[in-house]
Amino acid sequence: MEAALTLSCDVGIKPACEALDIPRSGFYRREARKNAPPAEPKKCPIPPRALSSDERQGVLDILHSDRLRTRRPIRSMPPFWTKANTAAPSVPCIASSTPIRRSRNAGTS
Repeated sequence: MEAALTLSCDVGIKPACEALDIPRSGFYRREARKNAPPAEPKKCPIPPRALSSDERQGVLDILHSDRLRTRRPIRSMPPFWTKANTAAPSVPCIASSTPIRRSRNAGTS
């Protein structure tokens, strides 16, 4: 692209791109990126039904409890965790893949 930019000063953009077998769209796109201000990273919106930070920490505490830490990971889990199999009455019912995903996102396996 630098060669096309240098050559385009002498012969023009179209002949320079044709001579170097470079698409003009790519040439113009690269030039536009050079002159454009840096784009700010987009923040993902928080879903309305997302767990609060306290609830998320509660799920992680349950996953890291001694009762669950001593067990090996189960690959075929029931479709939903229920209050009956968590032994804690205040635990919300969450999808079976959610605790594993949250644990991975928190930097643990």
